[in-house]
Amino acid sequence: MIPKKVLIVLAMLGLFAGAIAAEEAYHLVKIWPEAPQGWHFYQPRGVAVDQTGNVYVGDSGNYRVKKFDAEGRFITQWGSPGQGDGQFSEIRRVKVGSSGTVYVVDENDRPDTHSRIQKFTPYGQFIGLFERTAPGADKVKLSIGVTEDDRGNIFVFAVDYVKKERRIRRAAIEKYSADGKFIAQWEMDAGSGDGQLQLPAAMALDAKGNIYIADRVNNRVQKFDPSGKFLMKWGSPGQGEDDFSFPHSIVVDKSGDVYVLDSNGVQKFTAEGEFLARWKMKIRAASRGIALDSYSNIYVTCVGPHAVLKLDNAGKVISQWGCADTGDGQFVGPGNIAVDSSGHILVADSENCLIQRFTSEGRFVSKWGGQTWTGINGMATDASGNLYVACGEAEVQKYNPEGKLIFRWGSSGSADGQFQYASSIALGPSGNVYVADENRVQKFTSEGEFLAKWGTEGTEDGQFTGLFFIEVDGSGNMWVGDQLGGETHRMQKFDANGKFLMSWTRNIMRPRGTNYMETLAVDPSGNNYYAFENQIEKYDAEGNLVSAYCQQGFSDDKLERVFGVFADQEGCLYVTDASGSIRRFDTEGKLAHKWTAENVEGVDKFPNGPITMDETGNIYVSYPGGVPIWKLSADGKPVIKFRIESPLCEDRFTRLGGVAVDNSGGVYAVDSTDIDWIYFGIPSIKKFDLDGQLITTWDVSKIAEGKTRWPAQIAVDSSGNMYVTDQSSHSVHKLDAQGRYIKSWGDKGMGDGQFDTPEGIAVDKSGNVLVCDRQNSRIQKFDSNGKFLTKWGKEGSGDGEFHFPAAVVVDKEGIVFVADSDNHRIQKFTAEGKFLTEWGQFGEAPGQFNVPLGIAVDTSGNVYVSDSHNHRIQKFAPVRSP
Repeated sequence: MIPKKVLIVLAMLGLFAGAIAAEEAYHLVKIWPEAPQGWHFYQPRGVAVDQTGNVYVGDSGNYRVKKFDAEGRFITQWGSPGQGDGQFSEIRRVKVGSSGTVYVVDENDRPDTHSRIQKFTPYGQFIGLFERTAPGADKVKLSIGVTEDDRGNIFVFAVDYVKKERRIRRAAIEKYSADGKFIAQWEMDAGSGDGQLQLPAAMALDAKGNIYIADRVNNRVQKFDPSGKFLMKWGSPGQGEDDFSFPHSIVVDKSGDVYVLDSNGVQKFTAEGEFLARWKMKIRAASRGIALDSYSNIYVTCVGPHAVLKLDNAGKVISQWGCADTGDGQFVGPGNIAVDSSGHILVADSENCLIQRFTSEGRFVSKWGGQTWTGINGMATDASGNLYVACGEAEVQKYNPEGKLIFRWGSSGSADGQFQYASSIALGPSGNVYVADENRVQKFTSEGEFLAKWGTEGTEDGQFTGLFFIEVDGSGNMWVGDQLGGETHRMQKFDANGKFLMSWTRNIMRPRGTNYMETLAVDPSGNNYYAFENQIEKYDAEGNLVSAYCQQGFSDDKLERVFGVFADQEGCLYVTDASGSIRRFDTEGKLAHKWTAENVEGVDKFPNGPITMDETGNIYVSYPGGVPIWKLSADGKPVIKFRIESPLCEDRFTRLGGVAVDNSGGVYAVDSTDIDWIYFGIPSIKKFDLDGQLITTWDVSKIAEGKTRWPAQIAVDSSGNMYVTDQSSHSVHKLDAQGRYIKSWGDKGMGDGQFDTPEGIAVDKSGNVLVCDRQNSRIQKFDSNGKFLTKWGKEGSGDGEFHFPAAVVVDKEGIVFVADSDNHRIQKFTAEGKFLTEWGQFGEAPGQFNVPLGIAVDTSGNVYVSDSHNHRIQKFAPVRSP
């Protein structure tokens, strides 16, 4: 007889063995794409180099500092999410001191925006917090930079930041000794005068102790002596030499040359601000951090491609670290994932706006999609009050005065009547339509019939380079603007049939504005108006500068960034800007009137983008992103508001959401934007075949009886019915196979059948619908008609608990798998919601996850996980019993 104690021990061992079996229920089979250790960056920001050439990267989205040698070989890493010692919320800057101490500036916006500076050894051991003891340090809570001089003194750059207003009240530089004792402090006011700052981004010191500040919103660099006295400044808004586009990082090399990183790339200057060189980055508007090694090699962190670039001192890329990319089989933030009937894997490569197809072993098969522009590039009206809109990249739409679409034409291509990029539109006196298209102009009738074209790429008369503007003056002559390169702008004049008449050039930048559209105007006399930040310059028909005649009115009225200008038949100018008002200036440049939306119900601003006017004085204005269009009366009162139609034939996406496959091999993808997002895109559902050919598109503004507002994820049942989660109305919509609305259920709340930001969705073999109720941290199950059946889960990290569940899938046996995104794991349940097992934890090692956003199961029971912030797919197979 076996003793009772032995039975208890055996029972406990059995339970332990069962726990091990549960944990090992799935094992990793495949990862793609593979990448060297440490290369899984997500939003890398700070970067620094120590005296031996080792590189430290603040991998903000992974909450870690990673250390590499000069060739990108991984050495070590440290950090985790949180606010404890050695943890990070949002890494902003990394700096290595002369003694090897690693300083990390970590930002947190709760309860208000503030930051702290943590100190580490070169191998990541936490030393302590850097204590800021300067007088008034508690008033400038946001540290945005830290550095050392040659004597080991420590300088901290901090600001008093007002997040809601996106501005600072003041800034300060604090100086401490090497052992942290306060020495001195210099304060600076907010503003644009000498020594004043607007959202400064970074600080650097030279060998003499001079201080250089990247003054971000003022688009300049300011230099101060070691006592904080203003010495000089250089830079202005633009894209030419000595110009900046929001500089956000700055370093000084051992010879005293200054390197500035902005949205356009890296520029190199002498210590006195003399321009030396410029290198553009591979991906613009994505670079955030810059550092130099002892050989003057340049290291740049790129948020967009989630990579580190290493450049030599001539600006040539030596190497790139990071696994996120745009190539075949590579991803940037992959999201939803599905398996088709042949066993191929379909991945929504979210940030690249691509659908990629793979074999079950991860071999790349094909891809389709890509990012597109669906907004408004230009508007014009005819004598009948009809409105013509150049929208998307390749279409013209015509609306009647009531805002009803009456005609549309255009498609992508270079043939007659097709467009490569319809950047601007104008109407002639006879009603003909002129469209600026890449490097040519096309002429149409008012019904879209092609009449003529002229222009090729080049710099000769009648040729175009960087064409972006067209307008017709009172005589029927056309004015066409292009950019010859650098700061050289050209305006060419043609007659109504495209015959070249004259041209003039000036060394001016393109006007600043969204895609540079609608920031030029031509009046009936042929005078040209150019919008620059807070003033407009007027040139006569021969290209002579008349005056910056609107400066006086703009200064008095605090005009913000200009987005749209239009000259009426009298030569009066209408201007939209970021403030959301519309201003009218008379022919002398004096402010004649200003319209605001203060008394308009439901809004506090008018649209601030492209603007035009019809012959009766009605004003049409839209947002920079294009939707919707407002029609105002001549006295500025709203008449109607309408949305443009979704551009035809678009097999690309503004923002790729969910992807699903039906039984016939049809692939459904969601263009996931909010119908109420006035700046960005038109939400839709697109259906493709397995070769990526577009079958049809459903504009969600026209389906679901106007109830669908922000489609997120999609599932398809055996009959082809579609179920779509809606994150704006907090509901689920059911459509039939032809896209016709059937019903909706759910609203915002915590009760049964209510949702808070629903995301992932799946249909089981019985037709029941399972929904990831993301913000409520639970799964809800319904029948096919939306009747509530059951729910499970709550906020937490225990078995069966969730922290933002993002995706759900059901296998052929009815077993439910959930991507528990912010717990960085996969959980498995019975059809009734009973917990079975879970696997995964935060990290980038094989089998670990960083925000899994998609999950799929094939007929063999293999589980595919879209490991979003690690930019990869992981495949797991069930462990079979022997």
